[in-house]
Amino acid sequence: MSTAAGGDGPADATLTLAYDVLVIATGANYVSPWREGPTESKTRDEREADYTAVREKIKASASVLVVGAGATGLETAGHI
Repeated sequence: MSTAAGGDGPADATLTLAYDVLVIATGANYVSPWREGPTESKTRDEREADYTAVREKIKASASVLVVGAGATGLETAGHI
């Protein structure tokens, strides 16, 4: 990975970092159907319909990418 270096060096200087694994952690937000906004809630039937729709999309997919290795990402990957 190369990027413009910060600090006191010249503006066109670069810093190269070698890595085996790159993890980009951008925050903790859940995407529907697992959780709606903090003030929103759905009925059980509405949630079940959402889960069924997602389940069908997953079954129809050639591949699935789960991004995240926190509790939610690992649990989701395990269930898939």
